[in-house]
Amino acid sequence: MKVSGSTVSRPSRPIFSQITDSSGKSLVDPSEYSDSEKNYTGRQLALPPRLERSGLVFAARILAPQRKAAEISIIKGTFRVVYATQHESIYIDNPRQYQGRTIDHPRLKEYGIEIFVLPPGQPARAQITANDVALRFVSGEERIHDVIHCDPWLKQLRSRTMAMRDDEGRDCIVYKTEAELTDEHTMVIEFYPTIQDVRIPIDFESVKLP
Repeated sequence: MKVSGSTVSRPSRPIFSQITDSSGKSLVDPSEYSDSEKNYTGRQLALPPRLERSGLVFAARILAPQRKAAEISIIKGTFRVVYATQHESIYIDNPRQYQGRTIDHPRLKEYGIEIFVLPPGQPARAQITANDVALRFVSGEERIHDVIHCDPWLKQLRSRTMAMRDDEGRDCIVYKTEAELTDEHTMVIEFYPTIQDVRIPIDFESVKLP
């Protein structure tokens, strides 16, 4: 599927309601999608020229068609794309003060963005240290452009992210930084005030198999 335009900020994965081959075999079970999968969007990292040229490419989880099938007869589903342009930044000093509760900031509340900072040491299997912090995006994640961690001089700290489940089985993101996060550490939340959240229908017939 090709989605053009330089304002694609967060695409989803395709969610299929029906895929059937020419033998009549169903290749997908819609009931297997979790609520998290149905509402997921991820940050779009490709530069606009590449996006225009190649579009968005995703792997799909479906069953293999029958050997005797010559084509996929029906493909139906949806694909979610969040379009946005300019983002704003807010600065959260010492985000560890919010561990175990939601970040309190008027701009986040204004746009329906709720970010919960997990308690110290959670999620346990991430082996959280003084260099790490874990967030759960309760609502408004589709508006998030990026989360950046900075030292006391607002110099960005290199970090890597790990998407995982917290100790209660809910989705969260662990940020592992290159240095210890002290009380003077600042977290910069970049978000889109204006977005266009679109559900694009997927509807194909008679797709030849190789």
